[in-house]
Amino acid sequence: MSPPDNFNPPAPTASDRIELIQTFVRIVQAGSLSAA
Repeated sequence: MSPPDNFNPPAPTASDRIELIQTFVRIVQAGSLSAA
């Protein structure tokens, strides 16, 4: 039984990395807004 692709992708693409970066930026912005 192998893990699902969304759990352990064999080769993340550039678009996946961009989505991760955008999500990280949103989290940081939300944290800074709540802390301000």
